[in-house]
Amino acid sequence: MKDNILKLLNVKPNHAFHIQEILKVLKIKPVYKKDVKNLLKRLAGDGKIIKVAPKIYQALSNDNRLIGTLKMHYDGFGFLIPEKSGEQDVFIPAKYMAGALSQDKVAVVWEEDPKGRSGRVVEILERGRKTWVGILGREGKHYVVTNRDFNDELKIVVDAEGISHDDLGNLVLVEVTSYPSAHHSIMKGKVLRIIGNAKSDKALIEAVLAKHNLSPDFPDAVRHETEKTPKKITKKDLAGRVDLTKLPIITIDGLHARDFDDAVCVLKEKGGYRLYVSIADVAHYVKPKTALDAEALSRGNSTYFANRVIPMLPEELSNEMCSLKPYEIRLTLTSELFYDTEGTLKSARYYESFIKSAKRGIYENIQAFFDRGETPSDHYDKEVRESLINMKHLAQALMQKRKKRGTLDFELPEAQVVFSPEGDVETIAVAERFFANQLIEEFMIAANVAVAELFCALKVPALYRVHDEPNPEKLYAYLQTLHLLGFKTDRHKLKEPGDFKPVMEKLKGHPMEEFLHFMFLRSLKQAQYSEETLGHFGLNLRHYSHFTSPIRRYPDLIVHRLLKDLVQRADKGIIEAEFTVKNKKVGVKVKTKIKKEKILYSPEFLARVGQATSKTERNSMEAEREILDLNRLFFIRNHVNEVFHGRIRRIVKFGLFIELTPHFVEGLVHVKDLNDDYYIFDEGRIEMFGRRRKKKYKIGDKVKVRVVGYSLEKRSIELALE
Repeated sequence: MKDNILKLLNVKPNHAFHIQEILKVLKIKPVYKKDVKNLLKRLAGDGKIIKVAPKIYQALSNDNRLIGTLKMHYDGFGFLIPEKSGEQDVFIPAKYMAGALSQDKVAVVWEEDPKGRSGRVVEILERGRKTWVGILGREGKHYVVTNRDFNDELKIVVDAEGISHDDLGNLVLVEVTSYPSAHHSIMKGKVLRIIGNAKSDKALIEAVLAKHNLSPDFPDAVRHETEKTPKKITKKDLAGRVDLTKLPIITIDGLHARDFDDAVCVLKEKGGYRLYVSIADVAHYVKPKTALDAEALSRGNSTYFANRVIPMLPEELSNEMCSLKPYEIRLTLTSELFYDTEGTLKSARYYESFIKSAKRGIYENIQAFFDRGETPSDHYDKEVRESLINMKHLAQALMQKRKKRGTLDFELPEAQVVFSPEGDVETIAVAERFFANQLIEEFMIAANVAVAELFCALKVPALYRVHDEPNPEKLYAYLQTLHLLGFKTDRHKLKEPGDFKPVMEKLKGHPMEEFLHFMFLRSLKQAQYSEETLGHFGLNLRHYSHFTSPIRRYPDLIVHRLLKDLVQRADKGIIEAEFTVKNKKVGVKVKTKIKKEKILYSPEFLARVGQATSKTERNSMEAEREILDLNRLFFIRNHVNEVFHGRIRRIVKFGLFIELTPHFVEGLVHVKDLNDDYYIFDEGRIEMFGRRRKKKYKIGDKVKVRVVGYSLEKRSIELALE
C-alpha cells in the first residue's frame, strides 16, 4: 500500500490529493480508510510526502517546493517572494496561509494555473516579524493588542506587567512571545513601549516606523565607535591617494539634501571627455567586524521620508566626515572614465583619492545655468562653468547611447509633500524633474557599470544589482489589455528591453498612458542584490553594480571594500583598463598587475548580504509608501466637503479611483454611489458602463468630485461625483 501511494503522488507531483481521491484511484476499500490515513500521517511525519491541508497530501519534490518570504495583502491573500533569484512569485490564497504571517520565511508547494503560479504554505521555517504594532484594549480579564494591518484583525494577548488602565486606546509596540501552533491558537506577547494616542498624527507616523523596525536611534556600542571616529583628515590619511583638489569637482543634489556622497566633473580632451566620479570613502571609516558595520548591515539602507531620514549610518559620519562638503578636503574613491564624443567608454582608471568640492550644486540652479547661462543665487567660477558645459554634452551623448541600446526609459510622476512653516501638510504635488537630475543619474549609472565590468573582467566575487525579465503571466495580461484597447503587439517579439520601445511610443498622449506604464511596471520583477551577475533588464545591461551611494546603501559599501582591496594590491595603487565594444558586447582589458591574494568575500557571504539587503530595501519602500499615504490623509482632512477637479486613474469592480488635480491625491468613488444607473465593470476594457443609459467611465476621463470623508485606520479617501 505504501509503495502504491507514493507512486500515485509522484506521478502528479504538482497535484494535491484528498484522502478520498487516493482511496478511489487506488481502489482501496473504505474499511481500510483509517489505515491509509495513519500511513499518510506517518509518511508526512517522516518527510516522505507533504501534508498541505487536513486530509490533503502531495508528493515531496524540489520542482514544486519553494522557500521564500511571505508578503501579505490587506485582504488576507499573499505572495511568496522566492529566495532563489530568477524564480517567479507564487500567489497564496488566504485559505492556504496555514497560520503564516507577513514576512515569515515559509515553504510552499505550487502549481501552474491560467493566471500563473498559485500555492499553499506547507511549513513555517522562521517567523519574520518579532514585533507588531496595534491598539491596546481589554477583553474580559486580558489585555489584548489588535493589529489592523489586514482585513482579519490579528489579536495578541499581552502581559499586564507595566500596563495601566490609562494606556487603553493607545498604539503600542508588542514583542511576540508565543505564536499560534497546532496545539494552541492564541498569540501572546509583551508590550515593549507605548507609542501614543491612536488618533495622534505623531503616533501614527511613529507606529509605521515601529512596524518596520526603523529607528533614528543607534545602539550605545555604535555611538561609542562613532565618537571615536576622527574629526579631521591627517597627512597619513592622504598618503598614497591621488590628489584631485585642483579639479572643478562639485556635488549636485536636491535643495534639502543633507549628505553628499558623490561629486563629479567633466574635462574636455582631444577625442572626447574625461568624467571623474568621486564617491565618499565610507569604507575608510566603517570597518568590518565593528558595531558600526553590523548596524549598517542590519539597516541595509537609509529610509527617506518627505521631511526626515532614518539613516543607515549615524549623522556624525554621513553628514560630516563622509559628506563631500564644499571647500573641505574629503577622502574618496574615484572612477575616472574617458569617453569618445559619441559617449562610448574607451578607458577607465580606479583609485583612492581626495577632493575638495568647489561648489554645492542644486538641481534647480544647475538647470537655470543650462537654460539661461546663469543661476538664481549661485555664482560658478570659470572652471566649474566649463565643466558644467562639458557635463551637459557628455550626458546628452550617454543618453543618446542608452536610447540606441534600448532601455525601459519612461518617466512616471513622483509625489512631493509640501509642508507649511508649522509642519502641517500643505499639499501633495508632482515632483519636478530636470535635465540636471538626469545628468547625475547618467553619470552614476556610468560609474556603476564601469565598476561591475572590472569585477567581471578580474573574476572577483562581488555583489551586483540585478533585474530579471518580466513575469510572463503579468506581461501577457498587460499585452491583452493593450490588445483590447486597440494596440496590436506581438508578444513573441518582445524579448529585449528595446523591443518595448515601439509599444511605449504608441501610447504617447493616450489618456491611459500613465496607467498602462504602471501596469507594465507591475509586470516587471523587483530589482535585487545578488552575488551572480544576472544582468539588469530595465537598463539592458549585462553587468551592473551599485557603487555610488555607500552612505545610504550597504551593498555599495561592500562594493567599495572590494574595489579598495583591488586598488591596494595594484601597482602604484591605480587600476587601468581599456574598454572595447564588439557585437554589442563590452570587452575589458585590465592593464595593471594586481597581486593575487585571498578573496575578500566568499560568494556565500555575498549571497547572504544580497538577500538581507534586498529585504531591507523592500521594507523601506513599504514604510515610505505608508508614510506618504498618511500625509495624503493629513492633507485631505482639511478639505472635506470641498469640490475638486480630478481624473480617473484606476477602475476596479467596486468603483473608480480618482486623482485630485493638481494634488496627486487619490480617492475612491464606490460603485454603489454611482446612483444614476446600474454600473457593470468590464475587466477586459477596464471600463465601468451603465446597463440602461450605456454611459461609460474610462481611465483618463476628467470629472468633478466632492470629498465625502476619509479613514486614517483604513488609509482611504471617500469621494462622490458632482
